[in-house]
Amino acid sequence: RSLTVSAPATPDFTTVAGLKALLGEESATLTGTLTDAVVTFIAGTSDAVIKDATGSILYHKESGHGLLQGQTISGDVIVDAVLYNGINEITDLAATVEGEESAVEPEVVTLAQLAADYATYESAYVKVVGVTSQTTTTTKGNITGRQDATDYIIYTNVAIPVNAGDIFTAEGTVTKYNTTEELKVWKSADLTVTTPAPFLTATPATKTINATET
Repeated sequence: RSLTVSAPATPDFTTVAGLKALLGEESATLTGTLTDAVVTFIAGTSDAVIKDATGSILYHKESGHGLLQGQTISGDVIVDAVLYNGINEITDLAATVEGEESAVEPEVVTLAQLAADYATYESAYVKVVGVTSQTTTTTKGNITGRQDATDYIIYTNVAIPVNAGDIFTAEGTVTKYNTTEELKVWKSADLTVTTPAPFLTATPATKTINATET
């Protein structure tokens, strides 16, 4: 899909970070430009992530965003966008979208990096390796993950069985629910247990005891 738009001489923004800096709790229509912005992640027909050299932003459109992973956006853009529940969101986009679908690898990060700098990683498509679950669950919801000395919430959007003590790798987007920062895993295939928690069994020994009548 390709749509050509024209921006004014002085754009409202020229980067994703510049766009995010303009957003508030009231929806705004803004016109600007982007350079080599990539569709890094597709969560479904309603949610996608767009990233340039300055940061990532969620594109959420209930009627469907129509984007493919790996496509790029450069040039003039018009967006409707808002800061919703701590998340910067594009809700409508008019832009020239180029390219075919292609795989994009997530950025490998640590939980310490996510915990220390939410602003940088907000909506970024990331991967964390070697996380130990502090939680046992079979439903969708929060898992408390620990890596080194950092605890961080991993939210699974689908039911994924995880036991306390499992070591896993997770991919998803960095988001926020109310005031809680978390890594949202959108699909079951994006959380894999690499080392199951230890499982101990005990077998009682047989011992003969000679009784003495008293």
